[in-house]
Amino acid sequence: MDLHLSDKVAVVTGASKGIGPAITRALAAEGARVVAAARTVGGPPDVLAAEGRVRTVAVDLTTENGPARAVQEAVEAFGGLDILVNNAFPPPTRRHCPRNSARAAYASTPSAPARQRPTSG
Repeated sequence: MDLHLSDKVAVVTGASKGIGPAITRALAAEGARVVAAARTVGGPPDVLAAEGRVRTVAVDLTTENGPARAVQEAVEAFGGLDILVNNAFPPPTRRHCPRNSARAAYASTPSAPARQRPTSG
């Protein structure tokens, strides 16, 4: 499928884990030039960078200048920015996500195994 992305410039955040490498790979396969931004670089984005259409950049998007640095990298490396895929999500803080809250939320869903559901009483 031709998505008409040849020579478009994309920034993919959260590019080192989860679906980030797949997004980066798909954009590059469609002809886009991609800046793969993540807190840590290495792994799949580095392999794609060796092929020439991807440039990796270590950047923490939770810092004040992090997002600007990712965009700046795209402008410096490829001359602009056409596409932004915001795939990064900062880890929750304890204040906002108490310990075991994800486990408790999962356990209370109807599809959770019965032995993991909280008991009332």
